[in-house]
Amino acid sequence: MFSVRLEEIIEERGITKEDLAKGLGLKDCSMIYRWIKSVHVPTLSSANAVANFFNCSLDYLAGRTENFEHVKAQELKPFGTQLRKVIEKAKISQNNIIKNLNISTHSIVSWLNNKTIPNFSSVIKLANYLNISIEELVGRE
Repeated sequence: MFSVRLEEIIEERGITKEDLAKGLGLKDCSMIYRWIKSVHVPTLSSANAVANFFNCSLDYLAGRTENFEHVKAQELKPFGTQLRKVIEKAKISQNNIIKNLNISTHSIVSWLNNKTIPNFSSVIKLANYLNISIEELVGRE
């Protein structure tokens, strides 16, 4: 859904893919085309940069809401810290996440220890499983 939303919002705002690439600090628009064609899944950092560029929520970009709310640009908090917080609040074990989402133990441990951050599709899966907004999951609320 990210690819569809990205293409829609580019058209609605009347900007070029080149303008977006420049606004995101990319050297050219090839990555924008890969996102739109669903050839490449954006990183969480890239998705956040797009949300900040358009002043919208990550949930909107992910197609989890139809409501385009203007959201102030925000930096991401350490993903592992946020993930640990929402897991504890939901009282869900790491093992349940691994089992139910088919995510490797290595990935979860790396995320929880702030060694790596997931791509945007993994963040969407986590938010859906935890039944929370992506904004809450990544600390943008």
